[in-house]
Amino acid sequence: MKRYILYLVMSAMTMAAGCSYMDEYISIAKRTALSNSYYAVLNSWTREKAVYSQFETTIRIVATLKSGEFMDAYLAEYNTAYMIDATHPSLKQDIVMERPTKGVQILLYAYMPDKQTNNLSSPRSLWRLGLITESGEALTPDEVQEIEEITPLIEKLFPYVNKYYGKFYRITFASPATLDNPAVEGGPEKRVIKLV
Repeated sequence: MKRYILYLVMSAMTMAAGCSYMDEYISIAKRTALSNSYYAVLNSWTREKAVYSQFETTIRIVATLKSGEFMDAYLAEYNTAYMIDATHPSLKQDIVMERPTKGVQILLYAYMPDKQTNNLSSPRSLWRLGLITESGEALTPDEVQEIEEITPLIEKLFPYVNKYYGKFYRITFASPATLDNPAVEGGPEKRVIKLV
């Protein structure tokens, strides 16, 4: 009986010591939580499509247009995550952070069951990408670059990215003047583009 009481007391002391660190873990989680406004902007500039064959996913594509509004929200969350302000120097910019100087950039996540066919950045890829403007003009990408370094921050800022299942790409299209600063569908200046 004495051993039972001793084990019970030791267990209670161990649990009490473990719970004292719980507040620190909660504060870490609060610091890394993303804002609802970022998710709202991300969702407004992101589209998703999946193709199924006999109850299996053939391909799943999620694309985010790098608009000015999205980039502002992304940079705000990035700076918050790394605690960057006027007193701290900014970190080296990542591939997602680079603002498009001209044309249209799209961040694209592609999942295919056969990983060998998920090679959109290769010139020998089975898949071809294109952008259709509202006037019907078809554009081919100037650059398809695979983002190979998927950091935990990228997975947090883009919840649809999973480095173990798919690949993440940055696609750049040289755009005609009609596509400069495209607005979201249904926005005040409706400009429709389609990634195919």
